[in-house]
Parts: sequence; C-alpha cells; structure tokens
Amino acid sequence: MHCCTLQSACIDVHPNPDVWRQWRGEIPRRRMQRPFTLHVARESEAELKCMLPRIKEPLNPTQLRHLEKDVVSMNVTDMLQRRWGGKSLTMLWPLWENGYGDVLADTLLPLADLSRRHMITNDPIAVSGIENNNIIEQLRSFYPGRMCASERVMDGQKWERCQSACFSEIRVCHISHRDVHEAWETRAFVDTAMGWRNRLTERAAWQEMSKVRVVFVSRQPHGAHHRRIMNEDSLLKSCNAATFHDTRLVCSLVSAGMQMGKKVNLLQTADVMVSGWGGDTIHALHLRRNAAVIEIVNELFATEGPQSWVRQHKRWITRSLGQDASNGKITYHSLRNAFNNTIIGFEEHACLQRAQKKSTAKWQCVWNADMFVDWNALRKSICAIAQKKIGVGVVRR
Repeated sequence: MHCCTLQSACIDVHPNPDVWRQWRGEIPRRRMQRPFTLHVARESEAELKCMLPRIKEPLNPTQLRHLEKDVVSMNVTDMLQRRWGGKSLTMLWPLWENGYGDVLADTLLPLADLSRRHMITNDPIAVSGIENNNIIEQLRSFYPGRMCASERVMDGQKWERCQSACFSEIRVCHISHRDVHEAWETRAFVDTAMGWRNRLTERAAWQEMSKVRVVFVSRQPHGAHHRRIMNEDSLLKSCNAATFHDTRLVCSLVSAGMQMGKKVNLLQTADVMVSGWGGDTIHALHLRRNAAVIEIVNELFATEGPQSWVRQHKRWITRSLGQDASNGKITYHSLRNAFNNTIIGFEEHACLQRAQKKSTAKWQCVWNADMFVDWNALRKSICAIAQKKIGVGVVRR
C-alpha cells in the first residue's frame, strides 16, 4: 500500500443524494456534487501531488480521480476550531467500487493480507464507497477499526458516511492486488473470520478418492456485462454422466443467487471449479488447497484482446510471494471457447459489421457476449486435472 501523509488535515463531508445514479454510471465526475473537501496545510499540498497519478476514479478506473479539485489550504487556527477525529485517517478508492471481483482483488484482499500479517493499525479507514454489501461485511469481519464511506453509501448498507473531522494526519493511499503476498492464505483468513471455513469438510473431500467433485459457477449479468454459459444444464448432465474406471464425477452448480456462506461451503468440497471469464473467477480462492479452476474465455478475446486484461484473474488467484508458489495453492487453467460458440445478438452483429468496415478490433464486440460451451472440450480439461488426484482418465458412460 503506497500512501502520502498529510499532516494536520481535516475532511469536510458533504451530502451526496445521487449515489445510485453514480453507481449506474449516469452521472460523470464532472457533474457530481463535491462529496467532501480536504483541508490541508500548505506544506502538505506538495506531498499530495506524489499520489495524484495513482488515485484512479473508483467508478471508472480508466480515468484519474483528480483529488486536487477537492483540496483547499487551511491554517492551524482553523483546524483548532473543528471536531477532532483522532490521530490518523486512511483514505482509499477501490477500483470499480460498484463491481464485485475487482473490489475483492484490489481492496479487500490487500487489506486482509496486511491484517493477517499484522502490518496495519486499527485507525479509521475511509473508503470512497462499495456497492456490494457482502464485501462490506467481509471487510468488517477482520478489521477491528472503524470504517466509513467518504463519497457514497446507501440506506441499509453495513456502514455509514464518514463524519467531518480533523486528524493529526490523513493518509491518502493507493492499494491493489499487487500488495497481496499470499492470495489463497488471505482468502482463507477472511473465510475463517466470516465463519465460512470448515477444515474437516475440506480434508474429507480431498481424501474421498471415489469421487471428483466439479462445481460450475453461474454468472449474474451486470449491466452490459453478460458472459453467461447458456448450456449449464446440459453441461451438468454430461458431467454427472462422466465416470472414471472406479471413480465418477459429481457435478453441481453454484447459482448466482445462492447465499454466500452456502457458496463457500460447496466450493470448499470441490476439486475443480468451472467459471466463465470474469470477476467470478476469484471465487476459486474459496477452494481447498491444491484444487483447480478452469476459466472459459472467448477465443477471439483471448487471442486479440489485451493480454494484461485476459490474464488478470489468473494473477488474482495465483498471487504468491512464497518460495514455492505452486505448493498448496490454486492451479489455474484457461479454456479458449471456440468463436462459433459465441451467441451473436443484434448488438454484437452490428458491432462486428462496424468493425469489419472500419478495420477495428472485433474482440470488443464479443468479449461480453453469452456463449455455449462444448462438453468434449471441457471434459479434456477436467480429465487432465482429475488425473493428478487419482491417476486415471475420464470415460463416458
């Protein structure tokens, strides 16, 4: 976590009535009411400049937050007349705060890893906002200090807007998945804090050699982001019909609406998790040690899309700074789904036609499209993983 420290600083929090429209992308930053004002001593303004290029717009991280527009100078006399908040306040801006996987990877896991390694104090933390209430609950499960939202909060969420106050120092910080030392260990730390972890169930599943358990993770569409596997039912049927010489596949589905604790309990018994490309792949960190995830990626996106983007979920779940990064961790496998399995709707068809005429990138037209998945191709990937557990191949009934 990289921070700059503003000595003797204050935050004035302003009302923000348009939270939902901001999360839906209907109001750009330039049209938003100022969510807060940071009052800093003149000598601290130069210190703040070092962090400005790192702080991304939490609703659209392709742009900068431009925090300098919310900063004004203040003298010490003005500070003494304001409410005292304490010694220190840490301020964070999650990437894609209205999403799910990015907030887990770039905010929750880095903070949890610092807490797991006793590298963070219990001073208050001000987060710009998080739409998913379950992530807020997870943050609060391991962090004993006070947490609040500096910009956006909705009624019914598990935290409140921050209060205007002055501090001996305000730390403006940038945090990301690169600050995580051990992704699997950190996720297990949070799962334990949430009461989701069952070591006996994990151990029993690994020792049960007569079955290989496969869990399909169903995706919940989010805005224009679909990427659903449309033949999940037939895949489950084929998967449960596949058998080993003396071992069979036991296949189940984690539905999008399943309660989170139940999702984790099911994943902890799995040998293999299957997921379409997207933030849902981060659920693989709930798997037991030495399990594997198969991420299904649109072939055109996988070959022509930006590779840093294509591979980002692999980086999330395999992150390890240990001596042996493969020991007791999650293994990642990518399955490129043939382009002819892509469901081309009206919007995708129109986009592909425009791309053909203008010679622009076609992957942008289909990377969010729904798809069918060929069972035979998926079976080969599952077979390769299963062989490591029991040393035999998969056959069909």
